[in-house]
Amino acid sequence: MKKFQLLYFLLLISSIAYSQKASIHGIVKDSSNQEPLIGVTVLLDDKPVTRTDFQGEFNLSTASGNHIIGFSYTGYIKKNVTITLKDNMNDLLILLSSKTELMKQITVSGSRFEKRAAEEVVSIEVLKPAYIMQTANNSMDDALQRVPGVDVIENQVNIRGGSGWSYGAGSRVLVLVDDMPMITADAGDAKWDFLPIENCEQIEIIKGASSSLYGSSALNGVINFRTGFAKSKPRTKAMIYNGMYGNPADKSWKWWGKQQPGFNGGYFMHSQKFKQTDVVFGSAWYSEDSYLQGDLNRRARMNVNLRRRSKKIEGLIVGVNANLQKNKSQTFSFGNPTVSMEINIISPLVA
Repeated sequence: MKKFQLLYFLLLISSIAYSQKASIHGIVKDSSNQEPLIGVTVLLDDKPVTRTDFQGEFNLSTASGNHIIGFSYTGYIKKNVTITLKDNMNDLLILLSSKTELMKQITVSGSRFEKRAAEEVVSIEVLKPAYIMQTANNSMDDALQRVPGVDVIENQVNIRGGSGWSYGAGSRVLVLVDDMPMITADAGDAKWDFLPIENCEQIEIIKGASSSLYGSSALNGVINFRTGFAKSKPRTKAMIYNGMYGNPADKSWKWWGKQQPGFNGGYFMHSQKFKQTDVVFGSAWYSEDSYLQGDLNRRARMNVNLRRRSKKIEGLIVGVNANLQKNKSQTFSFGNPTVSMEINIISPLVA
């Protein structure tokens, strides 16, 4: 009898020990850039139990033993992890791989909210920062010249030969920076060298009328320049470039002396997260002495993006973007010895 009581007691203890619950805490990230993924569905033994929060973290509790934990997210390959749970498990790192690059390409210009480019009903083209870097452009209008169907003539944009081009009389292609118009009030044109190329997330170009969304300035299309925010890892990039104009074939056209005309410039950008605050700082400069006598260009630009995530209110984000530029230029006038000079400071604020 005592043997049966002892066996029953041992079975009871093992049953209690087996039924004890343990907790699991982990984080889900993108395998390519280590960015936390928000809203990933976490499955326990093929049953959805929770989702990741704004930091990509999740918590769940279950009985000790063998379990299969699955992770499912739109645009990413589903992943299953088999674990043997005895005690609490912390800092479980899950890396998800994307299915295709197209699934990750998100645009906002076509419908004013985030949407995959493959789902857009309008003709839209997306330029990434790598494209601008590879083509060695120091102004945005130079980069746009390489886009099929887009032409920049005297700082005015034409998309697919759209009519209405008239310098100083307004533009029919709306230029945006983070969804804010960047068309000047006096001449109705865009200041292309004012766009912060050093902090470019992507450029969205709508090839077609979008006046129903953006007004009459978008009768021929929209160019939306989107700046970036700090990622999970600090990032710094810098570039310096230099160029020189050669001598003309006719020696009488060489008005300069020993100092060869040319241009030089560069830019710098640093982004980093400080707990709940994201900071992006960038600057750029450009100096040119043209082969045209009296023609010169000097400009310096500074931009900053700040974003603060609230601890008390989940999902609340407050931010401000600022861009400041000082420009000095002289223009060559053929047949007229007079030289004009323009100094302007532009400082739009985006919130």
